[in-house]
Amino acid sequence: MPLPGFLNGMRKLIIAVMALVFAGCSDAATSSLLQPPAANASLAWRFIGLDALKTKTNLVVFREATGLPEYEGFKSNLTARLAETFARAATPSNGSPAELQKLLMPIAGDLIRFQSIFEKENGPSNICSLAVELPNERHEVWKQNWEGILKATKIPGAKLTREGNWTLVSNGSSKTILDRARTAGPEVLTFDGDANFLKKLWPELAPKRANLRVTTQGKNLRSEGKIELEKDVSFKLESWKIPSDLIREPLIGFTAIQGLQERLSKLPIFKEYKAPNQVFIWSTDEMPWCTYFAAQVENPTNFVRSAAEKIAKDGKIMGPLHLELNTNMNRLSLVGLPIEIPFLGVASNDSSFVFGGGIPVINANSTPLPKELAEQVTTRTNLVFYDWEITGRRLRQFRPISQTMAMAQNKPVPAFNSAAHKWLLAIDQKMANAVSELSLSGPRELTFIRRSDFGLASLELLAFLNWVSGPPPSDSVPFASPKPQ
Repeated sequence: MPLPGFLNGMRKLIIAVMALVFAGCSDAATSSLLQPPAANASLAWRFIGLDALKTKTNLVVFREATGLPEYEGFKSNLTARLAETFARAATPSNGSPAELQKLLMPIAGDLIRFQSIFEKENGPSNICSLAVELPNERHEVWKQNWEGILKATKIPGAKLTREGNWTLVSNGSSKTILDRARTAGPEVLTFDGDANFLKKLWPELAPKRANLRVTTQGKNLRSEGKIELEKDVSFKLESWKIPSDLIREPLIGFTAIQGLQERLSKLPIFKEYKAPNQVFIWSTDEMPWCTYFAAQVENPTNFVRSAAEKIAKDGKIMGPLHLELNTNMNRLSLVGLPIEIPFLGVASNDSSFVFGGGIPVINANSTPLPKELAEQVTTRTNLVFYDWEITGRRLRQFRPISQTMAMAQNKPVPAFNSAAHKWLLAIDQKMANAVSELSLSGPRELTFIRRSDFGLASLELLAFLNWVSGPPPSDSVPFASPKPQ
């Protein structure tokens, strides 16, 4: 079963927003300067910068990770990727982004290191302002590159100025952003974005606005935000029914999602069956591919056989891969990948559930889902999404899973040998628990809360580092022939 669009949209939103903790900037800022906005559009952030964040002695894991030699490689990758992204977005269609990227490299590096504030003005105007707290010598670098940047981007009315310790880039008045610069709060990051930023990520919920506030809490970063919607949510919240006996130790991650029925009912596999409203995902610390999911469906045995027929009829299975349906075990398997054997089957200890995963290694004698963890979900009446994980251990599972998923889809296989990924490999054993929650706090409002070492969970960290590393190299070859079997 693919990652539901509902969860995928939320994951993309979290990545886009929380990546600012590392980057201090986003594609949205560049787009705001270059594209005509909708009425009443706005976007704003404030990020204290990695230099300031590294001075917070309570963030033990973050400080240790950013003190490793590999961190410089990650930072170099990130700087280059930001400069490339900005250059590509800002260069006219008949121009070359290469020269602009060179000019933007030192600026991208400063946006990562130092405190920055960005604002896009409310209303139909396209006025944007960026303020960065820079040492004098860094401002001089911006000043030297400014004429070349302006010539390449052709942004109307844009100017570079200096006010005290702040370097300003704006195509309008800088008064508002300077007032914000002089009233610093305790937050690591604040973010406020309009529907233009969110609708592409989560269109079915008609998001109107989102805000996020990241602070320090003990050894962790605490993230808290709200998503305002244009209309009442259409999904239903029900009493949680967790297949606790199916979910077994040693757990390193557990996810519960509900409100999915409307979204899942659009998938071809649910044309003849009522789509589930709740999906559960978990990972165990036994083998790298031990990640599973479960959902309640009517007549699971027939559902698995129907899924086999539909997948075979689609004809999208490539090369040496093939399906096997074991009618005795009511299990459908995809065979032909190295080690991993993705499967979909009927839960033997609860016949109302189907479940699947990366490899059918289930220890029926181990301890079921801890009652205390289950109660984090079952005692909540407005909970939409809950995720607990040991981030580093779960991350080590998602790497090989992402590789075999690429093989199964005949795509280039990620190698994880970039400087950014080498840093991630060096820190994954240092990362501890992360807990994320999304709740329906009103008919048109969702509230998000997270506690973690880096502000991102494992899947988001992997996606973010994949972006930082850039696309796979051209010599990376697909696993299978594109001819369908």
